[in-house]
Amino acid sequence: MSADPIAGLLLDAFRDVMCYPELRTDENLFEAGCTSRMAMEAMGRVRRHGISVDLRDILERPFVEQLARHAAEEVMFDGRMWAPFDLSGRFVPIKAHGTGQPLVVVHPAIGEPLSLWNLGVSDVPCPILGVRAVGLDPGERPLAPMERIASRYLADLAAAGIGHPHLLGGYSMGGLVALEMARQLVEAGQPAKLLVIFDTVVPELRADHSRGLLDVDLAHVRRHRHDLLLGELRGRTGRDLPAGASYADIHEALRQEGVLEPATTLDRFIRIQEVWCHNTYSALRYACRPVPVDTVYFRGTRTGGSDLQREYWAALQRGHITFIDHAEDHDTLMRSRAVGRDVVELLARSS
Repeated sequence: MSADPIAGLLLDAFRDVMCYPELRTDENLFEAGCTSRMAMEAMGRVRRHGISVDLRDILERPFVEQLARHAAEEVMFDGRMWAPFDLSGRFVPIKAHGTGQPLVVVHPAIGEPLSLWNLGVSDVPCPILGVRAVGLDPGERPLAPMERIASRYLADLAAAGIGHPHLLGGYSMGGLVALEMARQLVEAGQPAKLLVIFDTVVPELRADHSRGLLDVDLAHVRRHRHDLLLGELRGRTGRDLPAGASYADIHEALRQEGVLEPATTLDRFIRIQEVWCHNTYSALRYACRPVPVDTVYFRGTRTGGSDLQREYWAALQRGHITFIDHAEDHDTLMRSRAVGRDVVELLARSS
């Protein structure tokens, strides 16, 4: 396939997501203002045309002309082309290149797999797919409870032609979704080979390892999210809004302070908050059950309550779990290069 039409598709995608119609093929994308979120959106758009690129490709070849030449080469996935797979909405190619079955990693509560990019720039041997939450795209309604979320993702994997995932993972709240997906796969007689959990904090965990499932509703979670956003605005900009501020008020303030990217419209901002609320509600109401699947838990030892969480997961997955500790907190764990190296070794042993 010629690189010229690919260059045109890539250029159109980056111009659109960057709101920069003057972008040239010989211009450095990152110096021109491209962010990881913009890169992910552009990758999703060209994916619909069968063009396979991931973040590592963009980091190593930050010019459209270089990227087009690279993408013109045939990229194989388990002996097949990526193009037949419908990855335009639910699944994001964190790492498009590799051999064997992909590692499917579920998003945190916010719904986007942006925090997984560090895995994509490592030397993980297999492809990596990040799962996007239902509800982020226009016309979709967020899902709850946890069982329904997991069932939908498994159905979407099958519909995309990927089938039953052999390698499952999840970061933060996504670890609970991955656990439930693994449980449903066991029930279906198609157990996953490996479950990788990245610092999933089980909500309302008691000192005796019992779960205190909160009797909360979505209205309670929405009020909590609203307060968190006001606190984030205050902490990052020093700006205060009244307690009764609307999502529109918060969106405008975050936009004015440069916290939000220009492409984040009010409609998208509200959809993101609703996804967070539904995911958090589902996590609070979910009753974890043991799953007989080999599990590796990456733990940030600086995360609050990490020792208690380790004890809980050890009891839940007794005989099936290994812990890998890193001196990171919940937010920095996925940016750690050491975590990326450990994932590489783990998947190499599992292949």
